[in-house]
Amino acid sequence: MQPVTEASNDITQNIDVASPKEIVQLLCSCDVEIFDGWHGYPNIHSNEIIHTIGEIATAGVEILKDPSNNIIVLSGCGTSGRLAFILCRSFNKLLREQGMQECYEYVIAGGDKALFTSQEAPEDDPEAGIQALKQVSQGKRKVLFIGITCGLSAPFVAGQLDYCMDNLDKFTPVLLGFNPLNLARDLPIENWNKTFLQVTKRLEDLCQKHSDKCFILNPIVGPEAIRGSSRMKGGSVTKILLETIFTISHHIRDDKNQSLHIMVQSLLSAYRHVYEMTYSYMDDIAVMIQWAAESLNNNGHVYYIGVDSLATIGIIDASECPPTYSSSLEDIRGFIYGGYTTYKNKEGDISHHVSNGEPFNISINNFQENLIDQLACNDTVLFLLTYQDVCNENDSVTQLTKSILQYTKHIGAIYFTEPHNPSGNTDESTVLSYFKHVAMVTLPWHRIQETISPVFPTLSGTKLYEELRHFVGFLCEISLKWILNAISTGSHIMKGKIYKNLMIDVKVSNNKLYHRAISIIQKFAGCSLEEARCALIKSIYKTDTLTAEQGSAAISKHIDMATTMNKVVPAALLIAVRQCSVHEAIQILNDVKVVSKAILMSK
Repeated sequence: MQPVTEASNDITQNIDVASPKEIVQLLCSCDVEIFDGWHGYPNIHSNEIIHTIGEIATAGVEILKDPSNNIIVLSGCGTSGRLAFILCRSFNKLLREQGMQECYEYVIAGGDKALFTSQEAPEDDPEAGIQALKQVSQGKRKVLFIGITCGLSAPFVAGQLDYCMDNLDKFTPVLLGFNPLNLARDLPIENWNKTFLQVTKRLEDLCQKHSDKCFILNPIVGPEAIRGSSRMKGGSVTKILLETIFTISHHIRDDKNQSLHIMVQSLLSAYRHVYEMTYSYMDDIAVMIQWAAESLNNNGHVYYIGVDSLATIGIIDASECPPTYSSSLEDIRGFIYGGYTTYKNKEGDISHHVSNGEPFNISINNFQENLIDQLACNDTVLFLLTYQDVCNENDSVTQLTKSILQYTKHIGAIYFTEPHNPSGNTDESTVLSYFKHVAMVTLPWHRIQETISPVFPTLSGTKLYEELRHFVGFLCEISLKWILNAISTGSHIMKGKIYKNLMIDVKVSNNKLYHRAISIIQKFAGCSLEEARCALIKSIYKTDTLTAEQGSAAISKHIDMATTMNKVVPAALLIAVRQCSVHEAIQILNDVKVVSKAILMSK
């Protein structure tokens, strides 16, 4: 049976031929499965899931009692690792504001470079995961470890979970993913003696024996809108669940009389309200998709410019486009006021430690010094702002906007108003007047307040808002994530990167993507597994006749060869469908440009 996270979503079968507004509507219909569930599986509102959320939140309280000696570690690969970074950044900030020591740590396969560009090969190394966990938890007495892998497939995380289970006196392991447990990946892992399924079964057994020491959290939220693109729905539900867990941990640290079930339900319902509000801005989102698509189709760029946490969402959305759509690192980029000082990643400014440092330059100063003079009418610039950002950066935003307008008219803002500040003040009106399009997003605060008031019966209005200001920030972030995911996804759809609802031009850069590529070829070419594998290897080595060495080489050797190559999978698909030469397949793709059209022409 195919894993749910790798399956095709029936809702979006024709998203590749949809208009911008239709794309948003389809994404909306797909994302509702986060809250409503899929095909009768447990969803985030199921009693068993709510119970597990409460149990993990309680485990978090124990860590927060002694942050000097204890630690909470969030770990993942790709999107999961980037979300681990965002969450640790947010909750460490909350601890600092409360005068407490930081105790959240993130681990991402490939290190901080993976926050900005694809570093997916380390996903396949369980020992690297173990060493990274040992390093970050060294000297700590208790560790709450949360391994995030949407498809229950990342060897990097499997190694960490296995190590935790060997050391339950110190570690409390949590597996977070969105496939049924029996569909965890059961393929051999190079240089290791277990599969992810075997690790999952071991953890499942331990959960039954030690219900307070091990946890598995796996609501099923259905296939992604774009098949296998776990940056979207998988990333959103990861953020929602972990923010809910640790918001509760911080609250019940001082107040243990609250009903955990009510708290979980209330916070999850607040996210549902924000989901509904976000997609009510379909027309605004569609405009920005159209702008971004025109930019990408005319060799232009899309730039996100933001402040603090909203900027981190923009930078991460941009970083996920190259591995997802085989796009250039320059196509979509994000920038943050204050650069790395504000970004607060562990390794700091890494632009000087890589061969091509430009994609790692994220400060507004870099944008102004190196890019603004190169802007053209084909470029799109989107500011990501809150009311407070405008108040703090009014002059800077205004001057930067004026400068950008000299080069392009595609300049807009996604602007989050605050419930308890008057709209239309001078600073706000002045800044927003320069943008050619503004999506002015207003959180449904009254509905949120009604939803969470049972959790805080003594607070209301402004006092309740101030108590939950950090949580309101999370709601703005998830709303922005949905909007930017729609913009970057929609624009790449309109560039021809999607066939039906499948990422056809996937990079073959790790074990997971190697097997996904073969599956794509087999499905759409209607050939055998071995024929699909041979077509892929021919495309990788650009040969019509495989040598014995090429045919029998380790998967890692194929990946090393293919990681930097473009259109490997489309070419392999054409080879399999038409039984043509590698040269002919490449020529068709060069002539037609749009991959989906090349595939249709070949049939």
